[in-house]
Amino acid sequence: MSTMAYRYTKEIPWHGMKDDDKVSLIATIEGLRAGAAISHMSADGTDIGMDILAICADHDLAVSARPVMTSNDIIVARSPRAIRGLHEGSIALDEFLGYPRCCSDAYLKQIRYTKDTPPTLRNAALYWSNARDALEDGRYPLALLYALHVPCAIDCAPSKMTAVRIKDVVERVDPVLAHEYSRNRLRCILSQGGA
Repeated sequence: MSTMAYRYTKEIPWHGMKDDDKVSLIATIEGLRAGAAISHMSADGTDIGMDILAICADHDLAVSARPVMTSNDIIVARSPRAIRGLHEGSIALDEFLGYPRCCSDAYLKQIRYTKDTPPTLRNAALYWSNARDALEDGRYPLALLYALHVPCAIDCAPSKMTAVRIKDVVERVDPVLAHEYSRNRLRCILSQGGA
């Protein structure tokens, strides 16, 4: 077991942090994305902001309490420059979060052509419906469970490549989280058609 893996499993008390936030934080610590937006509210509604700040300090992550997506977010990054760039607009949110350009473009296209349903919900609903169908007939690449965004398509190569890297790291540093995360994401796809 590597030193990093030891630090994660022995030294990070997750304090009820949501699994998506855990995976996002690991991906950021490991340098697979510039940063993450981590909810300071636990799954049971407890404020865990101070615990997240301690985790970030232990792993030399820069932190900004200035929200970008929702007021529940703590913005964490590998460097203060990335956070500054995000707030100043020189780094787009999708780039900061590691979203592939094709997926961001697909989302922006939905914004232009959708007036009735919020585009995020419409994009996600379409993707999760396709994911459920692909999973049921054996075409769904299971690594995509680790995509920390809504891919533009089931066969999106950049999403699969990023997801495989995240999956490999999470399996290495926290095998229990990897198992639970995969199981829960599969359950979401099959039961609700989404996350």
